[in-house]
Amino acid sequence: MRCTRTALWILALIAVVPALAGDFADSTGTVRARRALVLPDSVTEENVTRIVTNITNQVVDQGVPAGYVEYTINAGPHTGAALTYPNMSYGYVQASGQDCNDEGCWNVALDASLCGGDLSPRVIELHAASWNGGAVLGHYTCEPIGKVTGLIKANMATITTISQAQVNSYALSGTIGVNTSGVEPICKALGFTSYVPGTVAYWYKGSGCPGGYVTQYRSAGWVSDTACYNQILTGMQCYR
Repeated sequence: MRCTRTALWILALIAVVPALAGDFADSTGTVRARRALVLPDSVTEENVTRIVTNITNQVVDQGVPAGYVEYTINAGPHTGAALTYPNMSYGYVQASGQDCNDEGCWNVALDASLCGGDLSPRVIELHAASWNGGAVLGHYTCEPIGKVTGLIKANMATITTISQAQVNSYALSGTIGVNTSGVEPICKALGFTSYVPGTVAYWYKGSGCPGGYVTQYRSAGWVSDTACYNQILTGMQCYR
């Protein structure tokens, strides 16, 4: 597919001068000489030869470049606040029509129905009733369904597995651990570039609220929220 534009250009070039090509025949119809393709003055034979050579030498699949690691992960609506698509803006919105307080949520399905058929990337928050301060009881992420494939600039020598103990060192006092929102800030705090997508490990804290609190990372930094309906980070891989 990468060759299509150049190939069409060559075909168009040849089509410009059809009258210049053909055979010379005598009165009996015997071909005595053949006329070669004559290029316009603005196009040299060297240019055409170089273009054709480049097309011939192009490799369709060059593989993963040296110093990079390829990853492929599934994407789509999921529980928690772990974001799948890189370089895509995820906004935080509050679920509507919910019935929650600090003991849990009722009549709220923690599934793709929360997205309302709209898979634009965003994190939906389940909030406690306003009289309780509006604490976040859980997260659900809406995003397009598909596979996300990409490259990270790293080789296996630069990839380090981060243990649960290292993760938990960032947990605020009185919380049961760190939510998966902490994967990137923890990697960066440890001196890495970011985390390797698809390597995030966690356990899921479902209902049974209040059930303690969990440390989450928001734009303002580390905060403590209700642990119910959250992915509790247990480890990941970071790369330099």
